[in-house]
Amino acid sequence: MVKRSKSSEVHMRTMLELNPCNGENVKLLNNNFLNLVPLICALFVVLIHSYNVDISERNSVGAFIISFFLHGLCTAAVPTFFFVSGWLFYINADSIHVVIRKMKKRVFTVLLPFVAWSLIYYLFYLLGDFFIPQLNTDVDFSFLGVLRGIFFYEYVFPMWYMFQLCLFIIIAPIVFYILKNKFISSIVLLSTILIGMFICSSVDITVAGLERSIFQFNFFAYYFCGCWLSQLSNVTRKCKDYINKIPLFIPICLFVIFGFLQSLFFEGKIVSFNERCIVPFVFISFMVMMIKIYETKKKFLKINISTMIIYGVHPMVGLLLGKLVFNYINLPTIVSYVYSYILVSLISIGISYFIKKLKPIYYVLGGNR
Repeated sequence: MVKRSKSSEVHMRTMLELNPCNGENVKLLNNNFLNLVPLICALFVVLIHSYNVDISERNSVGAFIISFFLHGLCTAAVPTFFFVSGWLFYINADSIHVVIRKMKKRVFTVLLPFVAWSLIYYLFYLLGDFFIPQLNTDVDFSFLGVLRGIFFYEYVFPMWYMFQLCLFIIIAPIVFYILKNKFISSIVLLSTILIGMFICSSVDITVAGLERSIFQFNFFAYYFCGCWLSQLSNVTRKCKDYINKIPLFIPICLFVIFGFLQSLFFEGKIVSFNERCIVPFVFISFMVMMIKIYETKKKFLKINISTMIIYGVHPMVGLLLGKLVFNYINLPTIVSYVYSYILVSLISIGISYFIKKLKPIYYVLGGNR
């Protein structure tokens, strides 16, 4: 018998107690599956941030292969993060009181790690001015500089995802009441998709010279899609039944094909109204593929690694390896890319495993989840 971790049992029991009628729906995307998929997406993000192609090498075979992963397959990562976040927030939110309780919980599981990581990178670059001159970073000590550095993640751009997630959580009561009406929620979902795809992908502001997106319609569409589907147990059940009948090679092939097309659109090889127009299909094929893989091999896929720690620490690991190691090693582009990705991934996973054992630190940096 496979022994389930205590935290996993508590998490599952808590979710079912909040709304027992949704227990079957919860199981559609839960437990080890929701540990496995974010981990793979986190490793996709690491792959994206291992990008090291010089402009002069853009037409090389190595650059083409890198683009296939970077601008193709890996584009499924962030939409999946948002979809899963929306799904988990509203799966058992049957009253506004539950929504408020979840918002309070996210203060510690989302906002606290966001601020903590942003502060760590602010201090990292601040100290780097003295100890690692290769960073070449001018850190702003002013009040606005600290504000930009911590709350607008100036020194750790990947935290934009956490920033957006915080904004989506702030409007949770509004989303909850929209979801209570299936017709209105369907209209909102369709409108968000159309706005994000054809009209305005994001609303941007400038804070003391730093431009940031305060609302990204394109990614809110994935988040709201997760929220919307969490309320339609019959639809999700039928989807899963249908997915179970599909041979695994079909979503794998579609994932590769859509990933390839998306890389061509992103690189401008195919002209389009939106360079990310194929991303929704990459995301859907990826999710179907992962559901199939998990249902087939789930007893072998027990994951207990904090993706939040990997997500937070990998930019620092990659930066240090790049500045202190790879800048002094003359390797072909594709080889450097592979080495960088493997090293950053392994080191980040190791740090994640270590920090997870340090409960007070893990509570702050990993949100204790």
